[in-house]
Amino acid sequence: MRWQSRCVPYPGGYVDLSALFVNYNSWPYLIQALSTLVAHPPCAQDGEELEYEVVVVDNASRDSTPQQRAQVERLVDEIGGKLILHDENGGYAKGMNLAYGHARGRRILVCNPDILFTPGAVTNLVSFLDGDPSVGAVAPAVYADPDLEVHLPVHILPTVVDLVRTTLGTVSRHWNERYSKRRTRAALSVWGRDEPIEEEMFGGSCVLFPRDLIAEIGFFDERYPLYYEDTDLGRRIRRAGRRIVRVGSASVVHLYDRSSNTDREEAQRRYRISRARYFGKWYGPVGTLGNAMCSRFLNTAWARKRAAKVAARKVRSFEWDDGRPVLRLPRTCERFVVEIAYEPFLFLAAATFGQGDRWMPNEWIRSELRESWMRVVDLSNETPVEIGTWKYTPVEAAP
Repeated sequence: MRWQSRCVPYPGGYVDLSALFVNYNSWPYLIQALSTLVAHPPCAQDGEELEYEVVVVDNASRDSTPQQRAQVERLVDEIGGKLILHDENGGYAKGMNLAYGHARGRRILVCNPDILFTPGAVTNLVSFLDGDPSVGAVAPAVYADPDLEVHLPVHILPTVVDLVRTTLGTVSRHWNERYSKRRTRAALSVWGRDEPIEEEMFGGSCVLFPRDLIAEIGFFDERYPLYYEDTDLGRRIRRAGRRIVRVGSASVVHLYDRSSNTDREEAQRRYRISRARYFGKWYGPVGTLGNAMCSRFLNTAWARKRAAKVAARKVRSFEWDDGRPVLRLPRTCERFVVEIAYEPFLFLAAATFGQGDRWMPNEWIRSELRESWMRVVDLSNETPVEIGTWKYTPVEAAP
């Protein structure tokens, strides 16, 4: 039976755009997100500000203060819209559907609470969406830092084949290197490009949809408690014959992993549920069996031992210069990329670019990044060449 979202479109009049936020224990970041939206509102091509609103759903947060709530209420009142204090945490998809049910916009902007809008970001998304009726979703270039130096990962559409590849890459250095090379080649074709690029999927931190399409195909599938709900919606958009486009001229900052970092163990539990449902929904019995077999295999003693060996491959350490970490390269490069991941297999990596024979993390990386693995690839020639992998330890834990 085909699932349909239970959200009902708002019966009142329409505004040009509704920005939807689902919050859970992320009030300080939500305040920043709303403040930057006020500072950089969506505008028409003639520069006139569009009529827009925000709808914020709080999924029964436990850590708010009266001052934080009052500040969010003030910002919502200033923009126009609603703050809905939900009495349960039914998951991101359910919260977003609740927000959509109260939205009046002809365009729907889905936002994480831990993003920062830059000048012209929403305006450029609106302009591109309105200019091409074949487009069903537009997403900006997403960075991890306010200086727009750290590109967040390029998302790879989850398939059974990709699931097998990452499973093999966890237990085999050979397959890990093959996967990393493929991922890097794909990401380099996206990172830093301003021109629009059609993609197979979008990341859910910030994306704009036409309301008529959502009314046709439904919004988020609530069977995904956390993660994969955006991938699922993207597949339904493409199945409906519409395109997903990344607009590089629009940029936002996603303070990565902040909103899900409030309860990491629970987030991982929900992730596993969502992954199983995704593969079952889109690949049937093959997907269900493949996901279960890969999960069980990686939990065997043999696989854990092999994974530890792959993770313990030759990893270099940062040097320190006047209290600042320095990544020294064995040769000078005209251009290189530093891929940054929170796990040693580097299946999902952010990136920043440099040149010369060293790289020093900027202030944001030094202050915000937790333990990470960094893979450096020389881009001086036509064929990228891996130089090595370094491990980064946060300042407070450094020697």
